[in-house]
Amino acid sequence: MANPLQQAAIRRKGLYIGVILALFTLSIFWRGKLALPFAAASNLPHKLSQYAILNQSEHLELRELDQGEPEIAGSVAKLSLLGSRGIVVTGLWWAAIEKQKRNEFHKFEVLVRLVTRLQPNFVSPWIFQSWNIAYNVSVENDKLGDMYFYIARGIELLAQGDRYNTKIARRAADGQPVEGRKVGSPDIRYQIGFYYQNKFGVSDKVSTLRSLAQLSCVPPSERKVIRDQNGNIVGLPLSTDKGIDREAFAKFCEKNPQLVRRLRNKLNCERPEDVVQFLADNERIPSLFKNGTDELADAESQFPVLPQRFREGPDEAYPGPKDDTFDAFNAARAWFAYSQIVIPPAKTDRQDDRGNEIGNPLPWASPKPNEYDQFLYRMPRAPALIIFRQQQPRAQSYLAERLMKEGWFDSTSAWNPDERSETDKLWFPGRSGDTSLRTPANAKTEWARAFDLWNQHGKDHGLELTPERRRQIEDTAGVKGTPSGIPLEMSAEELEARGWSKEKFEALRALIYYEQNRAMTNFPFFLEQSRAEKDTVTVEARKTLWEADQARSNAQNIKAARLYVAALAKWREALTAYPQYHRIGSNMAATRAEEETFENEIELFRLLKEDAEVRARAEVAVEVFRALVPSAGEVAKADLLQAIAQDEAVTRITAESVTQIYPNLPIDSADPKKVVVRRVEDVATATAAAFGPAVAEAARPLIVRGVINSEFAWMKEFKYEPKTRDVSGRLDRSAYWVSPEVRESVLNRLGLIRKAPPPAPASPGPGEGAPPPPPGGPGS
Repeated sequence: MANPLQQAAIRRKGLYIGVILALFTLSIFWRGKLALPFAAASNLPHKLSQYAILNQSEHLELRELDQGEPEIAGSVAKLSLLGSRGIVVTGLWWAAIEKQKRNEFHKFEVLVRLVTRLQPNFVSPWIFQSWNIAYNVSVENDKLGDMYFYIARGIELLAQGDRYNTKIARRAADGQPVEGRKVGSPDIRYQIGFYYQNKFGVSDKVSTLRSLAQLSCVPPSERKVIRDQNGNIVGLPLSTDKGIDREAFAKFCEKNPQLVRRLRNKLNCERPEDVVQFLADNERIPSLFKNGTDELADAESQFPVLPQRFREGPDEAYPGPKDDTFDAFNAARAWFAYSQIVIPPAKTDRQDDRGNEIGNPLPWASPKPNEYDQFLYRMPRAPALIIFRQQQPRAQSYLAERLMKEGWFDSTSAWNPDERSETDKLWFPGRSGDTSLRTPANAKTEWARAFDLWNQHGKDHGLELTPERRRQIEDTAGVKGTPSGIPLEMSAEELEARGWSKEKFEALRALIYYEQNRAMTNFPFFLEQSRAEKDTVTVEARKTLWEADQARSNAQNIKAARLYVAALAKWREALTAYPQYHRIGSNMAATRAEEETFENEIELFRLLKEDAEVRARAEVAVEVFRALVPSAGEVAKADLLQAIAQDEAVTRITAESVTQIYPNLPIDSADPKKVVVRRVEDVATATAAAFGPAVAEAARPLIVRGVINSEFAWMKEFKYEPKTRDVSGRLDRSAYWVSPEVRESVLNRLGLIRKAPPPAPASPGPGEGAPPPPPGGPGS
């Protein structure tokens, strides 16, 4: 018979085994692997069964099968690790970073994909490592083709993460079923759009990367190298044994005008052979096609990678063939639009019984977790929601700006590659007819679309309130203007103590958020920019400015000066037609249009400083000045030349406006613009009566300048004659074409302001700073 100590040990072991069995059994029911007995028949077991982990995961749609596209290999790997996934992932992450440090990028990428497969539903690893590949790894490659490859690999990795984290929601928070709504990560989709916009829009080597992105959309048969059986290059695309096939090359240029124009103007591909060599050098790049054939790859294997077509973005890009009008900004806009469909809807002033927003939009802050249905929507972690919402129209503005900078202004824009080419660099020698290239895409059309997107964005999110809507909100709030000193959070008890209704408090907050959101997003500028840039007047001004820049870069200074004068006169009229584009808001904080204006004026100043007539006037002025101040040197001569060139520039611009623009304006006859035109005609008529029509016509330019300088000199610097001054005695800033503050800022930025020399040190007075007496002298 066992002694008492053995009996106690047996009892303890039996107790431990019983507890283990009980806890194991409980865990099986708790995890939901087995249903509770009588769960369907008894109320208490039924309620308890709802707290089982499996039931909760099903209720909250958190099961792995609910999270997105299934990943079989990753699931098998996770099961085989028997609970040690965290340790393995940590080790793989460390190993991947070590491979990156040693520039073993292929092995690094393999390890990164293992990490993401083992934890596919954690968003941060996808974003971090895709950014790591697209930004850090790509810049370690000297060859731009290799850089482009890793940028593509980073974007493709993040697109794969979107597929693994996009699920189909089956129900709303109130239990109501939902049909066919896909919910994904807004952060992943936003980052993909940002990569496209940043890497192909503003990064280093942007012209080459942009060209490679468009080349990815060209079928391989139009650009691949011809090789022999041993793999040696024996021919290039668009070429024969006699050299470039001019007809095939011409067809390629006609199909891809934007690409070849960029290659010519930005990448110095001056001859057809240079273009063909660029195609050959970049034969093997990520593309839309499968294994070097013209067959489209599967949607997830195409690059540029795009979201599947979605109902909320019928006009956005989706997987499929692309032409020369497609670029990275189209891809960015598609992903930004795709990210919008999973974020909470905008706040309105009325909700239905289920809490859905059905009223008029209100300016508002980011909603809290309990203020939206978390089964159907996701909140981005960054940036702020109101900035997140505007990325789609922002990408569209970037697209319009890109077309404008490359010279595609409107439907009449064309590019002739042989216009200023030397004989041995002609692209189409001997070809009859018009050799100009045209593209269906142009800045004017894209600016019009940008305006539509910005305008709709403002209406949908309370960033653009009509006077009637603003008055309605102010009436509900019981205040005029923007209230101050109002707490943005108040409990029901605090509202009752103040005697405020919920509607009144929301209206007060809306007025505050209206100003905050507009200032945070710079929405007024973007809206007015798109409104102005789509106008024919602005387009013509932009086109002429671009032609002036081209003439200046080709050392055609006389032609460039003439074009700058014509362009700046048109530009001034555009700024007059759109004063909110010229200066945004009452504080006039936005100065971009003014800075552009002055920068173009500076280019005209520089050209006129080389003009013989201007230099002759400067020489006379210098002689007069030296007669008065004999010590005047070269600095004074340079300053006088600069001043005379500036005055000549603004005088020519104003004269151009008076002769070419003001007569055609549909404005009141009392307007100063019509008055100066009539005054010029009166002087010309008097001159003709005195000296004859021929003399009057020849003297017309002098008559125009004389009238401007004697009676309308303010037109050279001001939009309207300034009469009011502020408390400091300065003229009304809104009257300037370019305000003095902006002028000084631009000159400082361009390094054109001569800094005053530091003051010479004052000579020491008696007994101050005198050197000590030498040793052995008096006093030693």
